[in-house]
Amino acid sequence: LEKDNIEAKYETLKSQINPHFLFNSLNGLVTLVDENTKAVDYIQNLSEFLRYILKSRDTELVLVRSEVEMLKKYIIIQQLRFGKNLQVDLDIPENYYHYSLPPLVLQMLVENCIKHNIVASDNPLQIAIKASKKEIIVRNNLQKKFENNSTGHGLKNIIERYRFFTEKEVHVHESSTTFAVTVPLLIVDL
Repeated sequence: LEKDNIEAKYETLKSQINPHFLFNSLNGLVTLVDENTKAVDYIQNLSEFLRYILKSRDTELVLVRSEVEMLKKYIIIQQLRFGKNLQVDLDIPENYYHYSLPPLVLQMLVENCIKHNIVASDNPLQIAIKASKKEIIVRNNLQKKFENNSTGHGLKNIIERYRFFTEKEVHVHESSTTFAVTVPLLIVDL
């Protein structure tokens, strides 16, 4: 019942967004900050990232190729925000691009790395995203923030979404120095 309630609220929020207005506004903003290349890069990548979210919101699975392209834009946005304090190694060879996974899974995992860890110049957050053996591993050095308000919904959401499509499990591993999530890649004709 709670899941249905959350989905209903989500659908209501989605319907309130007017994508055409949003993207026109972002394009207008680019012309206003034309002199600031970092701001232009940020806005253009954000615009493409939001377009991907809207396009994939009614899609159950996407190709790894699409997810990687979108993830690169998200990483650029975050690196513009954090600079050298955020180091990301994205290693997903093209021979994995024909596999599928639920949309925004990789972005959510990277976002969780940033959300739950300290990103600082004296100890940069290091995130590695690597494909191996029909799965993708997202791993970060562990430097936890003290949090009272973490609900764990992001990771639970990913695990539940995978249960709809496969019996293969999402694996979570935490040590004293690293946190890693491994998601299976799916073979589906899209």
